[in-house]
Amino acid sequence: MAAAKVHRVSVWYREGEPEPEGLSPFERREFLALEDWDIPDGEHLVLHCRHPKFSEWAVKAIFEVYRDDVTLSHLTIYPAAGWAPSGGLTDEIRRTVRLDDLRKMAKRRLQLQEVAGRIGVDPTSFKRNGARGRRGRSDLDFATIAQEYVVLGETDPKGVIGALAGRMCLSPSTVRGLLWQARKRGLLTDAPPGQSGGQLTGRAKGLLRGSR
Repeated sequence: MAAAKVHRVSVWYREGEPEPEGLSPFERREFLALEDWDIPDGEHLVLHCRHPKFSEWAVKAIFEVYRDDVTLSHLTIYPAAGWAPSGGLTDEIRRTVRLDDLRKMAKRRLQLQEVAGRIGVDPTSFKRNGARGRRGRSDLDFATIAQEYVVLGETDPKGVIGALAGRMCLSPSTVRGLLWQARKRGLLTDAPPGQSGGQLTGRAKGLLRGSR
């Protein structure tokens, strides 16, 4: 009788540990702490990451890079551990990979001089459309961020920071800072010590209702 397939959800190891046997190609990338982004040639950018909501799945996105824009040309959703989790690939898993968010992530990556230089484009060309996003955030902006955090935390409390970071095209540390600001402004309640969590305050709910 064939051995049962083991579904691994996440792989994190201490530096210096020997590489475990049986890692999938994606898990091996994580074990080796490789960059999420590859530049295979002077015309493409490739993203490897876990699904923003369903961490048992991985996403590979290939972008064609032009002088001042990027186009998503290929998207693959596959089991991070090599074997499909129970239930397999579903419409919900597919739909919750937001293509526009992936494209924004690629454009943010191309704003880095090192990355843009390797491809041969001007990084400032990819900053022009992002100027609006650099404005100061309002209380409504922070209430919206807090709402996304609460909703995502209901389905994946442990992975909520990473999921929100992927959705907002920001680093986890930046997202933590935004949530701290939301709490400081009285829009999100405190989480238990050492844990994620919190709920929208009455003030946040009022702001969100008024924006509809």
